[in-house]
Amino acid sequence: MSFDIFVCRFENGEPAPLDMSAAHEVLDPYAVSRDPETYFLLVSTAEGEEAGVYFNSPTGITFNRFGGDGIMDLLAVLLRQLDAVLVVPGGRP
Repeated sequence: MSFDIFVCRFENGEPAPLDMSAAHEVLDPYAVSRDPETYFLLVSTAEGEEAGVYFNSPTGITFNRFGGDGIMDLLAVLLRQLDAVLVVPGGRP
């Protein structure tokens, strides 16, 4: 079973494009596998924690099958770099 969370940006309450070049600058050093056809990266921390990352659209990045403090730290860096927020399905506003 997996759980997806979404990295998104909003301007005036509307979805806004993410800087995908900046996202790759943050994530590429941690990439251990990639599939350019599906816009997928498998990232891994030094501790062996992993996450599947999908570059879905100009306005969204999905993290899947993630866990561990290192991945959460990487996610925090990504959110700051992109001036983005984390959208968690079923989460409270």
